[in-house]
This record gives sequence, C-alpha cells and structure tokens, in this order.
Amino acid sequence: MHQLNNNSIIESIGEFFSELSPQALALIVGICTAGLYVVGGLLIAFIVGLLALGVTKFGPIITSLCGLLLAGFSMYVFFKAVLNYKKIILSYENHNT
Repeated sequence: MHQLNNNSIIESIGEFFSELSPQALALIVGICTAGLYVVGGLLIAFIVGLLALGVTKFGPIITSLCGLLLAGFSMYVFFKAVLNYKKIILSYENHNT
C-alpha cells in the first residue's frame, strides 16, 4: 500500500497549476467564481422562499420572483466572467508581443 504524504500532494497540485496557461487559470477562476455566486444565490433564494411560504399566502409568487431574479443575476455573472476571461487573455497576449 503506497501512502502519499501531504507535501507531495500539495507539490503535485502546485505543479499542475504552474503548467497551466494563464488562459486556463483565468477560466478556472472564472468558473469557480460564477459557481460560488450561483450557489450563494440559490441558498438565499431558497431561504427567502421558505420564509415567504411560512409568512404569507403569496409565498409561491415571491419564490418565483426570487427565482427569476436569481436566473438573471447568474446569467449576468456568467457573462461578466466570460468578458473578464477575454480581457485577461487579450492583456496577456498583448503583454507577450
């Protein structure tokens, strides 16, 4: 049974990231950021929806409005991440030439 110590795992992760191009790193960071926004937004919408269901008879309406707002927000974040990714690539390519 071969056992890896923590340092070699961290070193191999570090090597993996150092071999990636800045474009790939920007894409990974953008995807993670957008994912965090979406998960956070879903949690907020879920909690607000539960509160609305408990408090008023308009719960379903409020929940669906939260869902629409969340969908719009996550689309906005996604497109913003894509635009930032393009900016990072362009600035990197301009820097190299």
